[in-house]
Amino acid sequence: YFLNFAVLALIESGKSLQFASKQSVKLLLLSLPIAVFLLLFLPKLPAFWQLPGPKLAKTGLSESVDPFAIAKLSNSDELVFRAKLTQTPLKPPYYWRALIHDEFNGRTWVISDFLKKRQKSWHSVDVDEQSQVQNKGVSYQIYAEPAAKPWLFGLGLAKSNHKDIKNTAQGLLLRQRYLSNSISYQVQSQPLNSSKLTETERSENLKINLKTNNPQAQRLAASIYKSNSKPEQFYDALFKHFANNGFSYTLSPEPMLGENTIDQFLFDNKRGFCGHYASSAAFMFRSVGIPARVVSGYLGGEYNQQDGYLSVYQYDAHAWVEVYIEKKGWKIFDATAVVSPERLNGSLSEHQQLNNEFNNNLNFGLLRLSNVAAINWIRLKLENLDYQWTSWVLGFDKQQQSSMLKALFGNKDLWKISVVVLLCVAGVFASYFIHLKWSKKPKSQLHTLGNDYLIIKAHVEKQGFKFSESITPLQFCKQAGNSIPDAKPYFDKFAKLYSDIRYQEKIFTEERKNHSKSLVKLIKRTTNTKKSS
Repeated sequence: YFLNFAVLALIESGKSLQFASKQSVKLLLLSLPIAVFLLLFLPKLPAFWQLPGPKLAKTGLSESVDPFAIAKLSNSDELVFRAKLTQTPLKPPYYWRALIHDEFNGRTWVISDFLKKRQKSWHSVDVDEQSQVQNKGVSYQIYAEPAAKPWLFGLGLAKSNHKDIKNTAQGLLLRQRYLSNSISYQVQSQPLNSSKLTETERSENLKINLKTNNPQAQRLAASIYKSNSKPEQFYDALFKHFANNGFSYTLSPEPMLGENTIDQFLFDNKRGFCGHYASSAAFMFRSVGIPARVVSGYLGGEYNQQDGYLSVYQYDAHAWVEVYIEKKGWKIFDATAVVSPERLNGSLSEHQQLNNEFNNNLNFGLLRLSNVAAINWIRLKLENLDYQWTSWVLGFDKQQQSSMLKALFGNKDLWKISVVVLLCVAGVFASYFIHLKWSKKPKSQLHTLGNDYLIIKAHVEKQGFKFSESITPLQFCKQAGNSIPDAKPYFDKFAKLYSDIRYQEKIFTEERKNHSKSLVKLIKRTTNTKKSS
C-alpha cells in the first residue's frame, strides 16, 4: 500500500520520490484510525451485487465421488478453512464432514434425490438445544475461505447458530448466501447419532445393482459375511482383509477403465487412495445388507502449536464410509487406518511415506520447498500472519459488532446507537478537515520561489528599508540592491532566477530550489551585517 500510493503521488505531483513517499506514509497513517473506527462501528451491510467467477476459491469437492476425482486435489495447496480448537477433547483423527453420497450408479457415488429433498429442510438451533450441545459435545471456531459451493465443514453431527448457515438433519452445514465472502462461524459437535433408521432411509442406504455390478466384490463380501454375520463382525473382518492382502495407499494410482472398477481395484491393482477404498467398502457393506454411505470432506489439517488452530488445504480432501449398526448408529469405516495409518494424523503434506508422490503432484510454491528449514519457517510465519488477520478482522462480523455495541451502549434502541455513531463519524471527519485547513500556511505564490521572495522582502523591510506596495519582484531586487550595495550581487542573482522561472518558464529543478534558498540565506546574512555596522 505504501509503495502503490507513493507511485501514484509521484505520477500526480511530478516531485521527488522522497516527497511522494512521505505523502503516502502521512495519508495512510491518517486513514488508519478512521478505518479502524469504521470497522468497529459502521453497519455491516451486504454487497449490493456479486458476480461468481473463476477467481472464487474451490472447495475441492463435488456432488459425485469418483475414485479418481479427489486424487487431483493433491495438485492444489489452496487454503479451504481453519479451525480454532478451543477444547481439549478434540483429538485426531479429524473427519471434517461436508457431503453425504448415498446413491451408487455402478461407478460413481452421488447425492440421491431423496437426500437432496431432506437437506432442503431447515433445522434451526434454539438456545436450549444449543446449550445441551455445548454441555455434551465440543465447540470450536471455523474460518472458511470463499467458495463456489455452499458446503461447510464440521466434525460428527455439527450444528451452528450462525444466521446464514442451515443445519441439516444429517449434521451437515450449508451456507445460505454470500459465497464469495470469507465466513467465521461457531460450531458445536456431537458424535454421530444412534437414532433408528426409517424404512425409507434403510432402503436408500442399501441400494445397489446386484445383477450386473462387480460380481467378484459381491462374492468376496458374501464369503467374509458367511463367518462374520453380525454387522460388527463384518466391520472388523473387512478391516482385516484390507490390512492382510497387500493393499497400499498411493496418490498416483493406475487408471481403471470400463465396468466393474471395484473388482479391478480389489483383485488386480490393490493400490489406491481414499476414494478407491471408500467406494469399494461401501459397496461391500451394502451387498451383504448393511446400510452404508460414502462421505466426503477433509481429513486432518496442519496444526499450529503456537496459536492452537488447524489449517486445512485442498490436498487434505478425503472420502470415507459411514456404516449403520443397529442400536449403535452410524460409525466411520476408513480403510486408510490400516493401509496408511500415518494419514490419520496431521495433514497430507506431513505424510512422510507419501512425501515424494505428494511433492511431484504439487504445484510450485513455498510448501514444495518446506524441506528447507528457513523456507518452511517463513511459510509458517506467513500462514500465522494470515490467520491473525482472518480471526481479528474478517472474523469481526455483524454478530460480534452487535455484541460489542450492546456492551458499550447497553440494550438501547438501534436508532440511538446509530445517531451516536454518526455523530462520532461526523466529528472525526470535521476534526480532520479543520486540521488540514489550519495546518497549512497560506501561500501567495504557486511554488516555493514565491515564498522565498516574500521572506526576502519581509526581512529587508524589517531592517528599515521602505518600498512601494505596488512594486514588482524584479523592481524590488533592483532597488534593494542599490540601497544595500554589499548584497547587490545576491539580489541580481535572485532577480535572474526569478525571471527564468516566472517569465521564461524554465523548470524549477531541485538544484534551482537549493540555489534560491542559498540566496535567501546570503541576503539575510548580508543585510544583518550592514545594519550592525
